[in-house]
Amino acid sequence: MKCKTINTVCLLLVLLLPSICFSLNLKEAVEIKNIPTYIIENTSYCKLNDFLEIINCGDSWGRVENRIFILYGNDEIKFRINDKHIIYAGKNKDLNHPIKEIEGEIFIPVDDFGKVIDKILITPKQEQKTTKNKIFPIKETSISRYSLPTEFEFKVHKRLWKLLWNPSLPLGKTAEEKVVQQVAKEFSISTKAVDTINVKFAWYNQYSNKSCENMTWQEFKILRDRVGAPK
Repeated sequence: MKCKTINTVCLLLVLLLPSICFSLNLKEAVEIKNIPTYIIENTSYCKLNDFLEIINCGDSWGRVENRIFILYGNDEIKFRINDKHIIYAGKNKDLNHPIKEIEGEIFIPVDDFGKVIDKILITPKQEQKTTKNKIFPIKETSISRYSLPTEFEFKVHKRLWKLLWNPSLPLGKTAEEKVVQQVAKEFSISTKAVDTINVKFAWYNQYSNKSCENMTWQEFKILRDRVGAPK
């Protein structure tokens, strides 16, 4: 009976160990969660979306123009893109490297944020892989009518059509222009860029029975890779 009890306890420990939360700094959390890092100007960065996943705040953040707001537990994290200043738990903190936005993705410096947020509670994955650094070139990329659509452009297009198909939207050019202006503001791009993206995705619709705005990103990637860039 005693041996059976011991075996039961050991089995419970094996089952529960993968779900035990560990208190780690951000750099350790990035490695544990197998989050890709990017070398930008000789500094290790990770995507904001991956950071939000680590701290379990994927649905607790917002953006207004170049300002980012994150509700983290009972505290708030606030910062601006291209700035080295951050406010966490009501205290002002300075970073050594700025938050960056590249091709629609926001990147945060891993070591700097790790110093601001001392410890993070995470649940490690059972299968671990080595985190690889990727070289991410810094360059200003304009949205071109004839370039391959990016995931960022796909999100812009999806958002645009979600608003345009709203049954409560009044008919008329003025209402459509307001929607374009809203999308441009949400994604911090010009209305001209929104129009260019819309025309670009309309070109792909001729090659599929399913319109782009009703596709997932993976479905569209298959179509994009099959037909190439717009002509």
